[in-house]
Amino acid sequence: MAAARRTGWEAARGPLLRSAGLLTFNFAAAAGLGFVFWVLAARSWPPDDIGVATALVATAMFLAGLSNLGMSFGIVRFLPAAPDRAALMNAALTLVGMAALAVGLGFVALAGIVAPPLAVLQTDLVLLVLFLLLVLFAATEPVAEQMFVADRRTEATTALALLLVALRLPWPLVLASSAAPAVIVGAWALGYLVSAGVAALVLLPRAFPGYRPIPVFAFSKTAPMIRFSAGNHVAGILGNAGPGLMPLLVLTLLGPGAGSSAAAHFYVAYAVASLLYAVPTSGATALLAEGSREGPRIGRDARRAAAWAAALLLPATLGLLLLRDPILGFFGASYLSASAVLVPLALVAWVLIPNSILATILRLRLRTRHLVVCGAGSSAVALGVAAALLPTMGLEGAGWGLLAGFATGALLASPVLRPSPGDAPPPT
Repeated sequence: MAAARRTGWEAARGPLLRSAGLLTFNFAAAAGLGFVFWVLAARSWPPDDIGVATALVATAMFLAGLSNLGMSFGIVRFLPAAPDRAALMNAALTLVGMAALAVGLGFVALAGIVAPPLAVLQTDLVLLVLFLLLVLFAATEPVAEQMFVADRRTEATTALALLLVALRLPWPLVLASSAAPAVIVGAWALGYLVSAGVAALVLLPRAFPGYRPIPVFAFSKTAPMIRFSAGNHVAGILGNAGPGLMPLLVLTLLGPGAGSSAAAHFYVAYAVASLLYAVPTSGATALLAEGSREGPRIGRDARRAAAWAAALLLPATLGLLLLRDPILGFFGASYLSASAVLVPLALVAWVLIPNSILATILRLRLRTRHLVVCGAGSSAVALGVAAALLPTMGLEGAGWGLLAGFATGALLASPVLRPSPGDAPPPT
């Protein structure tokens, strides 16, 4: 018994759960401050204005993920063994930055066709600039954060995560008389810009002696990571399409009036539920970092990460479900209509345990085609089910759509539990 307790204590102090714990704190702290931000915003503007702003933010974040090119995964996977880490880091940031500008401008040019509710970007110059800045720095800042994760310096990401969200907080109060979309998008852009600047100019040079943030276009030096990241990029984009495009789907299907309010209510509910998602996401990220160093222990570490996530999620989920009405009430009386959708959104956190861990094992074994199938299936089911249920169930249908989508992703990933002779070992 004593030996078992000693083993459990040693596991808890090990790098896997220590990193997972720090990452969970980062995500939870950021989500908590994000909760405060949306409370302030909801009390400063009507739901219709918040709905348009949330659709802009969600779309910008989706485009940022599209521009990320999978480099967040690639950095964690390959940076620990890279012979020239500074060149690899700068090449990744340069490539992602170029992609973000191209993708952002391309979306704006086509907004009137692909997203009519967001065509305002073509006529409002201030909103256009803020939107492009958000896409650019929301794409590059996470890559910089993952460099610390790859080097087992997850404590640095805490400061960045808190800084990123804290910088958003005052603007709904200071600029409450201004247009909600510009203020909210600008607040998000400012947070990512400053966080990326602090990471590149202050924290990364301290963590990686000799590093200087300069553009590097010698992408051939990073060819293995780019090949790895390309598949992860496609898989990630397909997988994020479900939650990333859901507010826009709600806004479009329910119409300009009801859709705007419903999009705001859904986004707020999703932001609240994201407090739970921090747990399985952090465990999977830590598992990727550790698995890239010590491949033979991936099975044991995966079980530990899953058990750790379940232990934290049980009380957190029960607490959220019991207190969901008082929590939503902070945003205003109209947001209580999102109470029902919080039930499936809370259950998503439990599906994310197998979903994220199995996806991590697929990444470690370089099964990117399998990842693409999982991501495509997950989002297709999420958006399809939501589109079918929204007209009859209203907002709750979007939540059940996301739950069905993530469950589909986990089922599609489950064959990875049977190792294949062609699986790639971790880099050495």
